[in-house]
Amino acid sequence: DVDEETYSQQSPEKTMQSIARALDRKKVDYLLAHIADPNHVDYWVDRYKVDFTQGSEEGKRLLAFERLVTETNLYYANDPLIIRDLRIFAKDAKWAEEGNSAVGTVESIPARKVYLRKIGERWFLENKQQ
Repeated sequence: DVDEETYSQQSPEKTMQSIARALDRKKVDYLLAHIADPNHVDYWVDRYKVDFTQGSEEGKRLLAFERLVTETNLYYANDPLIIRDLRIFAKDAKWAEEGNSAVGTVESIPARKVYLRKIGERWFLENKQQ
């Protein structure tokens, strides 16, 4: 379930703080389920789901989601600077909002930006890494 009290997404600043909080608490599953761009998560779940040939559709989606959580945890473990940088963004980012998009920048990390997209009343982390 969405936990707006612990992981607020009412503004880019609060969403970034929620991202850092989820990572600090090792809640990558929550991050992917509720804070990350749903289109990105659905894309990977659909791709991984085809690897599971038995069981219900719901079961296949759950296994595919668990695989995405595992791979995301490995990604962060292999590059701990990403989490360090995200923590810095949670504290120091300046946000430029335009419509339903927001771009966060930090003076001390000029090569990195964080992108958020507003869907309804909540902001979500976009994956724009190449």
